[in-house]
Parts: sequence; C-alpha cells; structure tokens
Amino acid sequence: MKFNDRRWLVCVVLLIVIQIAASPASYKTVFNETKFQLESILQVLAVDADTDQQKEILVTGKNYVDRELFIYCLDFKPGFTPVVKWRSDNLFEERSIIWTALGNFGQGGQQLLVLTTKWIYLYRVTPENLQLIQQIGNETEPLAVAVADMDGDGFSELLTAKVGAVTAKAYNCVLEIWKFQDNKFNKVHQSDLLGNIRSLTAGDLDNDGITEIVAEEGLRLDTGNIHVYNFKEDRLVEKTQFKLANNGAVYAMKIREFPDGKRLLTGSTKGKINQLGLSDGQVFTGLPELSLKSSIVDIEAADLNDDGKPELITASYPSKLTILSP
Repeated sequence: MKFNDRRWLVCVVLLIVIQIAASPASYKTVFNETKFQLESILQVLAVDADTDQQKEILVTGKNYVDRELFIYCLDFKPGFTPVVKWRSDNLFEERSIIWTALGNFGQGGQQLLVLTTKWIYLYRVTPENLQLIQQIGNETEPLAVAVADMDGDGFSELLTAKVGAVTAKAYNCVLEIWKFQDNKFNKVHQSDLLGNIRSLTAGDLDNDGITEIVAEEGLRLDTGNIHVYNFKEDRLVEKTQFKLANNGAVYAMKIREFPDGKRLLTGSTKGKINQLGLSDGQVFTGLPELSLKSSIVDIEAADLNDDGKPELITASYPSKLTILSP
C-alpha cells in the first residue's frame, strides 16, 4: 500500500471514530425490577411532590387479587434505588382502570387528576400523600387521557379518547375536550372518528406557541399510525402523520422537555422506545431507538440524580419498573 493510501485509510478511521464519539450516548439500565410492589403497573408520572426542584415518580398500579388500586410516590437514593415515600388510599372499583395526569385546573397551582370508571378526583400532591380537593362523577368514558392548555387561558383542559363507533374489526374513537368549569368537567368539543386510539398526549412539541395533540391509532397489537394535530377554530387540523416501522402498538406516549428541546417519547408493545422531535411540521428522529425485552405500557422522563440529563422511566407489563440513564 502506498503512503498516500495509508494516510487516506487513517483519515477514514479517524473520521469514523470522531463520528462515533460525537453521536448521542446510549442509555444504560440502572434499575430493573420485574415484580415491583404491585401486581400490575399501569402508569408512571414525574412530579415535584415536596417542591424541592427534585422529581419524584408516581407509580399507579393494581392488585387484582387483593382488590387494590394505589398510587405510590417514589423517591430515589443514590444509585437510582427507589424508596416508597407514601402510598395513597385504596381507589379500587370493580372492572375499573385508572388514569393520572398533571395540570392546572384553577384550584391553586398544579393538581393531580385521577380518573377511574366512576370518579374524577382532583388532588394536591404533598410530601406526605395526596390531598383531595374535589371528587366528581366521571362522564368521560376514556380509553386514553391527556392534559394541556388548549385555549391559552393558563388553565388545563382534559383530553380523552372515547369509543365513537364499533365495527367488526375495531373501535373507532373520537377525541373529546373537557373544560373544568362550575366545579365539574364540561365537554367543549368532540372530533370526528379518528380510528382505534391506543395512546394520547399533548404539548407544544415544536415550541411555536401552539399545543400539539398526538394520538396513536391502529388495529390489535399491530404497528399503528401516529397523528399530530393542532386545534384551530374549534376543530382538529392534522399537521402530520407517520408510522414507526415494525414497532408494535404504542400505548406509552408523552411530550417532555430535554436540554436540547422537546421530545415525543413513545414506548411500544414490542419494547421499542423512540425519542422524536418536530420541526416545520416534519417529524425527525432525535436519538437511536432503544429496545427493552418487555411490553411497555407507560414512559416518563425525569432528572432523578440532578445532573441535568433526564432519565427514562418505563412501566412494562405486568409489573416491571425500569430506569435508563444517559
């Protein structure tokens, strides 16, 4: 080999090394408990319960045998070991699922919204436990839940996916928007049929001052379509849609802030985790796809060790809690 050829080869190798070094660091598993506390974990949600600028994690789950439906507040020791800070009262109902979301519904600061089949609870999250603000009947019949300020008045609306029509193959859902007024939730909008919605989230994903609503829909456990909507002039306007190749059904989806901007987090039944961005109406891949050997039912991002880099927290069926650190 000539000298010039050898120098060219060295340059190529150096270029590859530089590209690898410059690529985003992969996540490593720092906690992985396959039988965590409850028989079934349903949701994970980050909250600053004691207002110390350090996030705790609310884990919602169900014990079918013992007829228990609880929310756990987890604090974290060095090394990401979770410690149960408190456990809520038993919210069990027959054949009931449970949904949780954080928002400002005009009750003074941030509240935790908890929906069961029969009830909607508004709580204030304290260092000691949940403090009940209001309990009202639930008329929303949701299959998926999200919370966002849709009209720019500084207060949150409740977004729900609900069965609108049933065919031989699938449910067809409508998206409903509910506003908290006069001590109850009033429906202010209902969309056209949007398909079999399996997950729902909302937030200003591209930082243009307009809230995006993101819904995933599909059949059975097959890979589905993810739709990004704006709500304009009292109707949903589709901004874009896309499909994550061979990803399975996406039941876990949240929009969260990272040091480099907003990301759409998705977790699928095939254990795939994607972190996506949105710019000029186009979806782009923020980081390489991660893969867990479990069916993900919820996902969250929070900086648990105060290093400025959010960890990813996943709940997987039936009772697996995993923490991934960058």
